[in-house]
Parts: sequence; structure tokens; C-alpha cells
Amino acid sequence: MKKKRGKKFKLIVGGVAAAVVVVGVVIGVRMIRAKNASPAGAVKQSTTTLTKMDLTDSISASGTIESKKTRSVTAQVNDVTVQKIYVKVGDEVKKGDKLVSFDSDSLSESLSEAQDSLQDVQSSAASEVESAQEQYDTAVSDRNYNNAKAAKNLQKAVKARDTAKKAVKTAKTKLKQVKKKAGAKNSQDVTTAQEALTKAQEAYEQAKTAVETARDNKNDTARQNKSSVTQAQTALKNAQTNRKKNVKEAQKQVTSAQEAVAKCAVTAPMDGVVTSLNVSAGDTYTGGTIVQLDDTSGYTITTSVDEYDISNVKKGQRVVILTEATDEDELEGVVTFVAPSTGSTSTTTSASSGNGADAGNSSSDGYEVRIRIKTTDSRIKMGMTAKCSIVRDEAKDVFAVPYDAVSENADGTYYITVVDGSGSSTGYTTQSGDNSQDSSDNSGQSGDSGQRGKMGNPPGQDETNASDDSTKGTAKTRQIAVTKGMETDYYVEISGDDLEEGLEVVMPTDKVSDKSSSSDSQSGFGSMNGMGGGMPDSGGMGGSGSKGGFGGGPGGGK
Repeated sequence: MKKKRGKKFKLIVGGVAAAVVVVGVVIGVRMIRAKNASPAGAVKQSTTTLTKMDLTDSISASGTIESKKTRSVTAQVNDVTVQKIYVKVGDEVKKGDKLVSFDSDSLSESLSEAQDSLQDVQSSAASEVESAQEQYDTAVSDRNYNNAKAAKNLQKAVKARDTAKKAVKTAKTKLKQVKKKAGAKNSQDVTTAQEALTKAQEAYEQAKTAVETARDNKNDTARQNKSSVTQAQTALKNAQTNRKKNVKEAQKQVTSAQEAVAKCAVTAPMDGVVTSLNVSAGDTYTGGTIVQLDDTSGYTITTSVDEYDISNVKKGQRVVILTEATDEDELEGVVTFVAPSTGSTSTTTSASSGNGADAGNSSSDGYEVRIRIKTTDSRIKMGMTAKCSIVRDEAKDVFAVPYDAVSENADGTYYITVVDGSGSSTGYTTQSGDNSQDSSDNSGQSGDSGQRGKMGNPPGQDETNASDDSTKGTAKTRQIAVTKGMETDYYVEISGDDLEEGLEVVMPTDKVSDKSSSSDSQSGFGSMNGMGGGMPDSGGMGGSGSKGGFGGGPGGGK
């Protein structure tokens, strides 16, 4: 029985010895950790290097590249035969270059007839005007002659009246003289003198009547001649007006025929490239587009922006454009039109908000936006898909940090925390200034770290570069007052008198102490959690069972 007890005792002693060895190893590790650990409540420091960069806040959209101007060329003639085609698809043409010609034989015949008709009208109208002119001239001549004749007749009548008047006066005088002779009152001389006076008076009355008649004739002749001249003058004006009207109408027919002949040669209305040709030689043209020309001296993009973003899109905004053909070469563009309301768009496109993010699908009832490509590049072709970034705001060569690196004071001012002095890199890591990945505490390697038996690596470091130099201390930090500027989804612009390139800006993370569960994970013994606390009141080996620690005070177990 002693032999068995001895064997059992040896087993117990061996087990206790093994336990002591394990406890010793753990206590040793805890002592090393305690030596290197930061004070309780210390903040784990993950940093990013402060550099200057360009920031851009944009709205993404996509659309199809189009020429800046398109013209559908038609002809103003119908039912004519296509005689010759001078271009093919892809040809570059200048304004005025011939594109297509039609058979103009029938139109040329119509032109000849119109020209003959014009000559006839001109000749006939000229004859009518000439005749009217002659009639007018005759009327004027007759008026002048008749008026002069009537005036002369009146003049004669007046002269005859005056002569008759004198004769009456003479007869009266003679009668008085005869009567004065003594004894001659009843003589034949008195009778004769009296008869002479009577005749003279009768002649005078007739002369006066002749004057009135001559005067009336003169007035009537003047009125008649005036009417004749007026009528002749009106006829002449009408002939001249008709000639002008008829000749103009005939000339119009000639011009129309000439234009029809000219229209048989269709020319380019602008410089451009032939992008479609819809007729062939021998076809009968009955209307419609013959050739489509596109002005490829410039290109546009039509896209659609949804109502969430459209208020941030303005005419004149800069646009950055990418295409597969131009690879990573950015093209410059500018917004030239923003629709005032929703409605039909010129192309089927999509757009969405974001700081350079992919566009995605947008509603078909978005707002049409047109963009002019300012960059000249021979690789640009119509029909290509373009990804556009409509720049809302941008800042060049400014200090910027991840948004979470900026903290706010109670008074509303802002600051950043930077590494001060020459402290060790232990406990913090450095990110490049343009790294968009979060730099929160990733140094612990729970579970697997314990199996590897190595300390967890700082974020951004390779495992082989991880440091376990226990002689390094924790870096000191200080705060720098900053003013916030432009913001993007990840970065925020900052400015301040104390900023300079190369500063290590601290990224805030969770507080970690030697009592945290992550401490054990980072120690490389995460797989041993829960080992402590199994021997309370035994002194020196207590600790929280939940933490797996061995650091409790003698008999404390805490």
C-alpha cells in the first residue's frame, strides 16, 4: 500500500510541480508586460502624417458623348432623281462643299420658260406704259391748245364789246349834235341819227353777250382739258404700276426656278463630319434627311441629375471627365445648361451624389444637365460613355486629415492632437496622409496571437517589423488649434498657425488599460483567458477570472 501511496504521491507532486512551472511562466510574462505597459487609462495612439493635398467634392454622373452641333441636311425639292453623291460616311466637309446633286433637266426647262415669260411681260408692260404716256402727252397738249384758243376767243369778244360800246357813245354824240341844229327836230337827219344809235346799242348788247359766252367757253374748256389730263395721268400711273407688278411676279418665277435648279446641288451648311448618308445615286428623292453632319470640333455630354443633387449643380461649374478611351487622363469640362424642371432628357443617362463615387442608376425623371468638353483629344469619339464628376467645391494644396482626427472643444473651437517630442513609436503607428482606411486600434491579435506566441503588430506594420523593445516609452502629445474648412466624405481641410508638414496627427481610439480584455489578446496569450481566479485566498495568484490575470495582491484575488 505504501508503494501505491508513494506512486500516487509522486503523481500529485509532479502535477503540482507542473502547475507551478506554468504559473511561473505566466507570472514572468505578466511582469514583462507590466514593465512595458502604459499607465492605466492611457490612450492608444494611431497616427497619420500631416501633408498637403488637393480636395474635391463632386457629384458623379454619366452620359454619352455627342457632337456640340448636329444638322440634318434636307433638300427643298421633291420627286427628283439623285444624280451624284460627293461624300461618304466619315468624310470631313467644310461649309459650302457639295454633298449630293439631283437631275435638274426638268427644272432647267422650267427656268427657261420662266425667263421667256419674264421677257414677254417686260415687253408688254413697256408697251402699255408707252401708250399711256402718249395719251397723257396728247391730253396735256390738247389742254394747252384748247385753253389758249378759248382765251383768245374771249379776248376777241371783249374787244368787240369795247368797240360796240364806243359806237354807242359816238351815235349818242351825233344824235345830240343833229338835234341842236335849228329846225331839225323832225328832220330826216334826226331820224337817221336815232336809228344809228339804236343799232349801236344793239351791237353793244350782242358784244357783251359774246364776251360772257367766250368766258364760259374758256372755263368749260379748262375743266374738260383738266379732266382729260387727269385721266391720262391716272392711266399712265396704272400702266407703270402694272408693269412693275407683272415684271416682279415674272421675276419671282424666274428666281424660284433658279433656286430650284440651285437646290439640285445640296451643300454643307456647316463644317463637320458626315455621320449618316440616306440616299444613293439613282434614287428618287421624296423628302427627308439626306445627310447628317456633326460638328466634331467640340463635344458635349447630356446627363440627368436627381432632385437630391440638382440644387448643387450650376451653369459654369467645372467638370472632370473620364472615358475608357482616354484611360486615366482627365478631361476638363464645364456645365453649360441645367434644366429648370424635370422632363424628357436628350439621352438615357444616370447620375448620383458622392465625392467621386460611381454614378449608379438614377430616376428617369431627373433634371437634364449638359456639359461641354473643353479638352481637345483625338481619342474622343461620339457615342462613348463618359463618367463625369461635377465639382461642387475644391481646395488645392491644403492641409487635410481624416474627419475623425479633428476634435471639438466645449466652446465650439476645434483642435487636433499631434505627437510631441521624440517619443517611441511603441503604442502608435503611422499612416500615409492619403490612406482612407480607418486607423483604429488593430494591434491586438487575439486567439491566434496567443498561438503564435508573438506580440500583436501595429496597424500598417508587417509582422516582421513589429517591435517588442521594452526600453521604448510612450510618445507625448499636444493639441493644436485649427479651423475647419472644406469637407469630403473622409477628409476635412484644416488650417492653423502651428501646422506644418510631417506632424504625426493622433487618431482617437478606445481607451485600453492592463485590465482590458484586449490586453490579454495583444499579449499573445489570449488563449489562456480564464486561467486566473482559480486559487483565491492563496496569495499572489488571484485576479479576475474574467481577465485570466495573475496580478492580484496576496490573498486579494482581485
